[in-house]
Formats: sequence, structure tokens, C-alpha cells
Amino acid sequence: SKADLLMRLREIYNENMQGFDIYNDVLFRAVHIRCGENNHKILFVAHHLVVDAVSWRIIADDFVSKLEGREVLSELTSYKQWNEVLYSYKDVFMKDLEFWKSIENYLKSNTIKLSYADISIEYCKTGNIVIDMTMDITKEALHSLKHSYNITLEELVISCVVSGIREAFNDDCILVEIEKHGRNLEVENIDVSRTVGWFTSIFPMYVSITDKDIHSLIVAVKESFRKIPNHGISYGMCKYISGDLTKKGHPLFRINFLGKVNEAFNDDKYKLEYDDSLQLVSGVNRFEYLLDIISFERNKKLYINIRYNPYYVHSDVLSDFIEEIKCVGKKIIKHCISQKDRYYTPSDFELVKLTQEELDSLFY
Repeated sequence: SKADLLMRLREIYNENMQGFDIYNDVLFRAVHIRCGENNHKILFVAHHLVVDAVSWRIIADDFVSKLEGREVLSELTSYKQWNEVLYSYKDVFMKDLEFWKSIENYLKSNTIKLSYADISIEYCKTGNIVIDMTMDITKEALHSLKHSYNITLEELVISCVVSGIREAFNDDCILVEIEKHGRNLEVENIDVSRTVGWFTSIFPMYVSITDKDIHSLIVAVKESFRKIPNHGISYGMCKYISGDLTKKGHPLFRINFLGKVNEAFNDDKYKLEYDDSLQLVSGVNRFEYLLDIISFERNKKLYINIRYNPYYVHSDVLSDFIEEIKCVGKKIIKHCISQKDRYYTPSDFELVKLTQEELDSLFY
């Protein structure tokens, strides 16, 4: 039966996702599973040390190309070359140190009086829920974000989460940790768009929201996000080279927007499958956040995966958070569609320094 097959598949998946030894074992596995005469599945499993979300799209595309006898494009920049270039830019990155120090000052004075050490638990004890934002990511919706405020879908997600944190935890000064793919270092002759590896950048972002209207929320998140220097890549360099940034402690909320997760290739014979019920992290790993948010777009729908600490994030708090992010997402889309003209903010003008007040006097 289908139920028995699904159960057996999950057993095979979990068996192969366990037991990685980063010192003495291979870190990439491929398993051929025959599910019937004309139904075959290939399970790819890798330790996070050797792949990131972008890598899976490259691997899937290359695998199908090989099956079809098509040429597989080679990588343009190796992972080793990338690391060498990254280190050669350390002096440039160190210029961002004062900015990161200013952000970390908010970490020391956060109003939620908990530290990552206080809330650290094993992954197997965390709660997890996947939310369908019931939002159609249509061309009209994406165009409205761009046309009205020049914002992206990622910034919409961050706005929803920030608003949810404010509502559920009663805090207007919000510090979040942003995780990004880390591949966007703008260096001539460096192209890692086809390189398999772990490039992730992680950095803190501070947002202060004094007014509760949608307009103020969008502007506050957009400006805070776009003030981040070098796409956040410099934070890790400053943290581990200078020694002036804390190596203990981080924001209690993490946000990771993966973008589209099911469009590595388009082919009638092959499809990518996802099983949201699988445990992708070892149960004995430490979970050191109140909320860990992973958002993605699949089949033109927006989803948010919420992993949470049930000892501190009680059911009523979680319900308030979920209700707020779903409500705010719809409000942002509706608000942006209703805007006839673009609202300009300082980050729209990279070559000149203008305040919001100066822009408002010029345009409105």
C-alpha cells in the first residue's frame, strides 16, 4: 500500500541520514530505491559541511543532465579559490567592524532577558510546525513589492517575522539573526553560482519599530536590512579574525529565506520530492534559539517552517506569533498593490546620503 511504502521510505531516509563521521567517513551518500517497475527514487544525503541549499539545486540539475546525456557545466570558481579570495579581502571586511560592534551592543541590552545558554536544549526536544502563508506569489504580488517600496520577497518575510516577534514577545526593539547563502561577494572573475559547498553567511540585524502601521514596518525592515555591509559576509570575518566581537551569544531569533525550493529543473520524467516530516538535524545537537524560521517558496506558495523551544515559547505565544505573521503578510501585499507611486527610502540612493525627511520633502 501507499502508506506502507511511505513508512518504508522514511525508514530508509532516516537510516541514511544518521551516523556521519566527519573525520573517518564519506560526507555524501546516494541511494537507489526501487519502488515499483517504473518508479525509482534516488536519495541524496550529505553532511552540511559539504553542501548548502544552493548546492542541492546544482547537484539535482547535474544529475538529470547526466541521465539525459547532456553536457554538465563545470564550476567557474572552486571552493578552495573562493576561500582564498575571501581571506584576501579580510582588510576590506575589517572596515565593517565598528558597524558590527554597534549591532552587538543591542545584543547586550536586549529586553528579552534570556541568553542562548539559558535556552539551549537538544533538537529532539524542540517543537516544529510548517505554516502555509495562504499567499499566492503571483507576478502581480511580486511586482507590487518592487513597484511600491522596491522590496523583495525575502524582505516581506523578514517584515512578517519581525512583526510577529513584536506582537508575541511585546518588544519594539528586535534583534534577529539572518542566514543567507553567502555567495554574493562582488569580486571580479569570481563566480560560485555552480560551485558545490557550504557558503552560508550568518549575521545579526537590529530593527526598531515605533509605529505599528504597515508602511512604517516595511520601511524600518527595508532600511535595517540594506544597511548590512557586504551582504553580511564581513560579520564572520570580523568575529573570528579581530577577536573584538563576542563569540558567545547570538540573537534568540533566526531567519533563513531559501527562495524557490522546487525549480532546480523542469522535466516531465523527474521531480524533486520533499518530506517535511524528516528530522534533518541530529536530535542531540543543541538548539539555542527561541524561534528558528526557515521560509521558502514552493509552487508559487509561501511557507514558513518554525522550530521553537517549547519550554519558553508556550502555545499561546506561538499562536500569537503565527496569527500575526499570516495577517501581516496579507496586509503587506494588499498595501503594496494599493500604492500607485513608489515610496523612496534612503537605501534607494546608494551614491548620495539623504535622510527620509529630505526624501519626503523632495517627492511628497
